[in-house]
Amino acid sequence: MSKYLIKLKPVDTFFFSQENKYRKKKGKYEAEYFQRSGYFPQQTTLIGMLRYYILLINGQIPITDKSKAESLIGKESFHITNKPLDFKMIKNISEVFIIDKENKKYIPNPKDYILKKQTQRDKEKTIIKRLEKNNLDIKTNFTDHFSYFPEFVEKEGISRFLFHKETDWLPYDYDEKENPHGVFIKLERIGITKAKGGKTLDNGFYKQVFYKINNPYSFGIIAEFDDDFDLDKTIKFPFVPMGTEKNIFHITFENADKLQDIDIKTFNQPKIVLMSDAYIENHSHTDYDFAISQTKTFRFLETKVTSDSTYYSKDPLLKRNNSIQRSQKFNLFEAGSVFYFNDEKQMDKFYNKINNENFKKIGYNKTLKIF
Repeated sequence: MSKYLIKLKPVDTFFFSQENKYRKKKGKYEAEYFQRSGYFPQQTTLIGMLRYYILLINGQIPITDKSKAESLIGKESFHITNKPLDFKMIKNISEVFIIDKENKKYIPNPKDYILKKQTQRDKEKTIIKRLEKNNLDIKTNFTDHFSYFPEFVEKEGISRFLFHKETDWLPYDYDEKENPHGVFIKLERIGITKAKGGKTLDNGFYKQVFYKINNPYSFGIIAEFDDDFDLDKTIKFPFVPMGTEKNIFHITFENADKLQDIDIKTFNQPKIVLMSDAYIENHSHTDYDFAISQTKTFRFLETKVTSDSTYYSKDPLLKRNNSIQRSQKFNLFEAGSVFYFNDEKQMDKFYNKINNENFKKIGYNKTLKIF
């Protein structure tokens, strides 16, 4: 098998849809007035993009030979099943991350790391600080102690930044003066949706937030392919569409060994850091000692290979048909969520709940054990 570092650089703006983009009103779905792109594509978006790209470089867009297409990317897209998913040429992909021009990898920060202002030689500097956990002996029906972080300030909330190591981080949002090294450049669009004939719809006003990526950065994933993957074919196809608006991304393939991975130091108590969003079934608060976590909802498109497949929906609410349909809603723990454990045995038991091979195959449920 062959493993590559894939870089994806948006040519201009991008828009990655989020679950709250539409609402139900008077029995009908309509777009929310305010629509904001997510910072990162979903893993289902990335595996869908790669399946499309494999078909593209092999002359199967549009699909003219169903059997050949199935031999390249499998019969079906990602879906919830207990059976092993098979995407044929694509064996697995990593979680998505930000990569800079030096090939340093940045991920959403572990949520027990915060940003603190520090004065050094009369200059104020922002540094990363790891929260240190303390225990209070308070016996309840569930536990004999209560864990907390003395340095956590509730009104400041959980810090949000992109992490490479404790001395190397990036702001999410670019600002020319405050955050020139920020990754995402925000752009806003205000518009009006009109019906045929030019009449303004009552619910036609909207505001959208798009993003660009600052020049030194790209999205990155590590992907593993079988030996039939022909790298030479990718040279003729340097661009690929991705996201709700089918924005164009420049795509390149490099040696995976070039990636400079993140560095999180060992800890005095076993813990698991989510490197990606994760679907954890049948979990309970008794599975761990303490957690700093957030959740999000998501859906995905389910497709089947047919000769008329488009692999995207012009209808954002997606009326079901034979080749494409919208999944039900699921809850994910966000990347960066941290779970603490009393011992390694408890940690391993919880890890087994996260260790879902189908989700890991497309870059979800990626974890880092620290102890």
